[in-house]
Amino acid sequence: MPGRRGQADPAKAHLCRRCQENEPAVTVRTEPLCRNCFINYIHTKVVKRVGGYKFAVCHSTAQRTFLLPLSLGASSLTLLHILDGYLKGQIERTGRTGFALHVLHIDTSSASPHAPTDPGSLLSKIQDRYPAHTYSSIPLSDILSDPSVADLISAYLSSAPPTTPTSTLTTLLSALPSPTSRADVLQALQTKLLISFAVRHNLSAVLLGHSTTTLAERVLAETAKGRGGSLPFVVADGEGNAEGNGGVPFYYPMRDLLRKEIVAHAALAVPPLTGLCVAGTGTGTGKEREREVPVSMKNSTIDGLMVQYFEGVEREYPSIVANVVRTAGKLVGEGAGEKAVRCALCGMVVALGEDLHGQGVVEGEGEEGTGRLCHGCKRSLPKAV
Repeated sequence: MPGRRGQADPAKAHLCRRCQENEPAVTVRTEPLCRNCFINYIHTKVVKRVGGYKFAVCHSTAQRTFLLPLSLGASSLTLLHILDGYLKGQIERTGRTGFALHVLHIDTSSASPHAPTDPGSLLSKIQDRYPAHTYSSIPLSDILSDPSVADLISAYLSSAPPTTPTSTLTTLLSALPSPTSRADVLQALQTKLLISFAVRHNLSAVLLGHSTTTLAERVLAETAKGRGGSLPFVVADGEGNAEGNGGVPFYYPMRDLLRKEIVAHAALAVPPLTGLCVAGTGTGTGKEREREVPVSMKNSTIDGLMVQYFEGVEREYPSIVANVVRTAGKLVGEGAGEKAVRCALCGMVVALGEDLHGQGVVEGEGEEGTGRLCHGCKRSLPKAV
């Protein structure tokens, strides 16, 4: 019999720690695993977490649909790959699924130098490989259909208002004072567009491919950018973060995996997923590509520095990455309620509707005529714009 996990036969120490039959293909947190055991490890981590969500099992004839943002990076594609197999397994066992997927790609090519310039061919290949789901692709400029965003941007560009949505975004981003500001605003707009799309299409939640590494990066980056108050919602899973996301819960089914493990899985999957990822994306996925560390430190961003930092940490001390997320997860956010005033850009609470004694509005930060902004967004969108 193969040795049990942690009790490998000394005579087979050179073989996979779990099956004791095949040569190791990758080392997972000091444990050498063969390709089959490693793929099973990745899938088990994701499926176990998905199975714990309330929506995973269908208890009625009404099926809910969930939004899966596809960035064409390794993480979001791996999540699609695993969930596709998970739903196929449900159909084989019960004849129905607990939920359906609406896959969305946001085209940021007009606003970000790191975005794929022609995502259509990859999207077509992905749709051919996973045809059971609904697919959409929209430009980032669609966010300007949100009146609150359009009014906010117009107020900052009132001196020379652009004529098209694309030129509006280009003008806004080029006018921002630093690479960190541009990356921060771009990320906030993408998140706001995800929420808007989910609400508009009556989707129940958003399923993101964020790894433990990505969440750890966000914890430190959001703190450095002045949004420490958002941390309880940044790392919370599902309903715990809905209040900070416009009432739409965000789930992280891959939050128990490191980024390097996801990238290794993309290469070892059968068939490999690497041919469906954006060429040259390295270990970055999704929003991480917007935070890719540039060659010149002059153009570095807070998010990019966090990517660089945790790339080394997860390689040498993977437990530290998980500890960052677990520690942030112990923070408790104060319930803001319906009367709360939220940041016009990122949605973070900047003013509570009433004080503890119900004596009216508790003032927050903001500028007249532009809508209230949190401290972090005020730094990214200074009045000087």
